[in-house]
Amino acid sequence: NNVSVGFDGANIIVRDINYSGRDDVSASVTMELVIFNNTAPVAGDGITMTNSAGQVTFSTVKRPFVYDQQLTVTDNNQYIGDKYCQIVFTGAQSRRVDGYFNIRKKGVVMSGGSIRSAYNQVVGNYNDNRFDMTFNQNINMPILVLPDMY
Repeated sequence: NNVSVGFDGANIIVRDINYSGRDDVSASVTMELVIFNNTAPVAGDGITMTNSAGQVTFSTVKRPFVYDQQLTVTDNNQYIGDKYCQIVFTGAQSRRVDGYFNIRKKGVVMSGGSIRSAYNQVVGNYNDNRFDMTFNQNINMPILVLPDMY
């Protein structure tokens, strides 16, 4: 509810979106993950499809990768229900804190079946020198939403 989640390619980054200071303070969350690996399907019981070279191209031995929709994450709640979404950084945002601009990546917040973009990992803190450098930018790139079948 009060956390933003991002992924840097190696680590899941969780931050408290209610924290108003400049430090990069970790938070915790319990969530369900669906992890896919990049391996070819294998033949077995169930449905197996092969190409003309005899390579297995589809099999029900392992659940296939299926997605429900694509969604561009914004600062506004968008309802996805009990579905899964990618863990990604969704943009960047700065805010003025004690004479500094606190620059942060943005991550995904999920609450009540809705997702949105909010503050996440600190990039840096820069003296404001009496200039207004506030910004809020979401990445205009759709993420995948997966059905609750995994």
